[in-house]
Amino acid sequence: MSDQRTEKPRRHAILSLVLVAVSLLGLTAVTTGALFTDTAVAGGNQFVTGTVKIGTTPTLLPVTVSAMAPGDELVGPVQVDNTGTLEERYSMTAKTDDAASDLLAGQLVYTVKTGVSTCTSAGFDATGSVLYTGPLASTAGINILGDPAQGQQNGDRVLAAGAHDGLCMRIALPKSTGNAYQNQTANVTVTINAEQTANN
Repeated sequence: MSDQRTEKPRRHAILSLVLVAVSLLGLTAVTTGALFTDTAVAGGNQFVTGTVKIGTTPTLLPVTVSAMAPGDELVGPVQVDNTGTLEERYSMTAKTDDAASDLLAGQLVYTVKTGVSTCTSAGFDATGSVLYTGPLASTAGINILGDPAQGQQNGDRVLAAGAHDGLCMRIALPKSTGNAYQNQTANVTVTINAEQTANN
C-alpha cells in the first residue's frame, strides 16, 4: 500500500515536469523569432551637377563699321572664357540676317588667329596661327571654328574650367571689291556654342 502511494505522486511529478518542458519549448519557439536589429542612416549625401558656361571679352564681336572702302580692315582681340565648372569644347558660327546683307558679307574676309603676340594689324600679320579665313557669313550660316554638332568635331576648341582662349580677329574688305558693293550693309551674328566634354 505504501508503495502505490509513493508511485502515484512520482507519476504526477513526472507528468508536471513534462508539461513544464513542453511549455518551455513552446516559449522558446515563439521567442527565437525576435532578433535584435539596428539601422544606420548615412545622411548628407549630395550630388551636384556641373555647369557649362561660355563668355567672351568683349561680348562677342560688337563691331560697327561705317563708310568702309576697299582695302580697309579692322583687327581686334576676343577672349573666350570658360566660366563654368566643367571642361568644355566650343565652336563658332556666323550668319547674316537677310539675303541683301549676304551680298556684302560674302565679300568681307574674316580671319581668326591664335597665338598673336599683339592683336594689331602689324602683330596679326607677323605672328600667330590661322584658325579660319574666308567670307564672314552667309544667310545659311557657316562654321568659323569647329562645328556646333554634338560631340568632338574637327576644329572644336577645348577649354578647361576657368580657362581662357585668346583669339585675334581681322575683318577686311579686299581692294578688289567692285562698285556693285557700294552703299551695302552686312548685319552679321557671331555665335559661340559650348558643350561639356565629359561623356561626350
